[in-house]
Amino acid sequence: MIRLAIESGEQEVWNEVAPRLRGASVELIHDGLPPDSLPHHCDAVVFDGSTDARAENVERWLRAGKHVLLVTGSCLSYDVVELGLGVASQCAVQLAIVNPDHYLPSRQAIRRQLDAGNLGEPVLVRIHRWESTATENSQPRGLLGLMVRDLEMASWLIGSQPNSVFCVGRTGDESGSTSGRIVQVHLGFAHGAMALLDWTNRLPPGDRYQTLSVIGSAGAAYADDHQNMQLLYRGGHPKALRTDEGVQQWVTMVQEFVGGVEAGRDLSTSVAAWREVLTVTQAVERSIESRQAILL
Repeated sequence: MIRLAIESGEQEVWNEVAPRLRGASVELIHDGLPPDSLPHHCDAVVFDGSTDARAENVERWLRAGKHVLLVTGSCLSYDVVELGLGVASQCAVQLAIVNPDHYLPSRQAIRRQLDAGNLGEPVLVRIHRWESTATENSQPRGLLGLMVRDLEMASWLIGSQPNSVFCVGRTGDESGSTSGRIVQVHLGFAHGAMALLDWTNRLPPGDRYQTLSVIGSAGAAYADDHQNMQLLYRGGHPKALRTDEGVQQWVTMVQEFVGGVEAGRDLSTSVAAWREVLTVTQAVERSIESRQAILL
């Protein structure tokens, strides 16, 4: 039985995940534990992305001899990647970095269609991520903290890293406010495929909206929040409630990590791949500032 410490602000989610795990127990802890209060009886820790996993925080868990699963989001930076790889190797423990969106049932279904060849070669990936200002303000890295998953998702689905990046849009007003952002990111790939990602924080507080389209040479697949809306009638105008994909993504993700640790598999390949994702992220930042295409 692997004992997992979970650094998270989402207690309700993990209360549902814990009983579904095989060969692992879960202990929820709060962010920013003092260095002398780590739960040393635990074998591994999961940073679920709801808190800011600073490099020094990841480092002290690794140096304590604990395996680490880092769920990407606003916390990801070069410091975390480089320091984590070095310390994990020194201390003979595992460090894995994953994109939780890979484990959404809808995204896994699209991945299976690609792997089976049913869509042919992927030629276009289209992703919308529409949030509210409140959502962005809760992320330490703002816009790019929210977009890093989509940048990685596009490369994962197409099967390679982009060789060019071009961004357009507005990233705030003259007063410095970041409300009303609209940004489009175009990724070009060497073999002719492309991805178009758009992000905005102009939605009012409440539900966000996401959609993913993959167009292949022989077919297409879609995952759209709009299609998962259910009408609720309770007098007056009906409301549309989104059907959530549930906690299965977290169960699958953590179970894969537990299995890798138990089997002694090298999980560092997942970390090395994020170096390239962060290079793309930096190119996005430069393109937004310069309003020019960036070649990688």
